[in-house]
Amino acid sequence: ISDASCRQILLSSLNLHTFELLNSPWVTDLTFCDFSAIPIMLVSVTLASCNLISDCSIRQLSYCKDLETLNLKGCKNVGDKGLEAIAGLVKLRTLNLNGLDISDEGLSRLGKGRTPLVFLSLRGCQRVSDTGIAALVDGPISHTLQSIDLSNILSLTDRAVLNLIRSGMRIVDMRLRDCCGVGDISVIALASMTFNGCGFGGTLRLLDLWNCKGVTLLSVGWFKKPYFPRLRWLG
Repeated sequence: ISDASCRQILLSSLNLHTFELLNSPWVTDLTFCDFSAIPIMLVSVTLASCNLISDCSIRQLSYCKDLETLNLKGCKNVGDKGLEAIAGLVKLRTLNLNGLDISDEGLSRLGKGRTPLVFLSLRGCQRVSDTGIAALVDGPISHTLQSIDLSNILSLTDRAVLNLIRSGMRIVDMRLRDCCGVGDISVIALASMTFNGCGFGGTLRLLDLWNCKGVTLLSVGWFKKPYFPRLRWLG
């Protein structure tokens, strides 16, 4: 599939709701050229592993003001400038940034934006650190964010989890798989948090700690009553 065929689909279907491309090595920024002049009604866009897509495409997609879901998993050429454009999407609730070359600066821009994210995945974003997570939830995004995937970010430590808890966000789903710097301190802090009278462990329903080498037997006792009353899945 090429830029020409993608543009033909988009321009001939202005009421298109969902657009999805997976592993399309020939699709470039030309597909989304001049979106500012086209009344596109897209609500969900997936561009997974489209490696020629860059920040330029994301800036054009930011003109789709009805966009609610954006999946950029594996788009290696999307970076911090793309996040700055995404920060202006006022209806976006689900954002997948797995494996992108983004940094703490980009997360700071996203956190200060107007995007009412509920789900955010940063899995494998190796330039992200504890500082970036703190900057992300230091803005209005902490009022809406409920599910976050920080798996396989090797530089993260317990400090990242503590910053999420301190932000006051309603944590429902937290994935920390393969975060070797996360340990018992995170488990104890999560078990001790409360949210609007929900008890110890707050609203947490899913917690993935697989291969978090800092988690020891000390944490086991914190998975008993009265802690984590709403937890339904533990990795």
